[in-house]
Amino acid sequence: MAPVPFILNRPHPDRVEWSCSAAGCTAAAVTGPASTKVPWHPCPGTGGAVVPLIRAGERARVVLTPREDYVAGELVQRAPDGRVLGAAQVQRWDGSNDVIVFAPTATAAAAEVKELAHDG
Repeated sequence: MAPVPFILNRPHPDRVEWSCSAAGCTAAAVTGPASTKVPWHPCPGTGGAVVPLIRAGERARVVLTPREDYVAGELVQRAPDGRVLGAAQVQRWDGSNDVIVFAPTATAAAAEVKELAHDG
């Protein structure tokens, strides 16, 4: 008997549909099958925060986590209502999740950077 190759029979749709799970938001998008990027959108259901869309039909929700430490001049992700955001979590009903962390960006003046370069 000849060996039979093992082939994964996964569907390859011509398009992937995305939607928002937040109440009051009707955002939607369509991407091609080769796209590896998840679409993001400013969501009115989350106060205007920029959050990812979820595959249409998937049982999931987006939960925003506030930043819990002091903001001391670095650049941070803010929702239009002024809240400082630490992360966005996509929580699925099967227990899996994705977490997108909004890392702050430090800033410095050119003179400070030059001084540090000479001290090192």
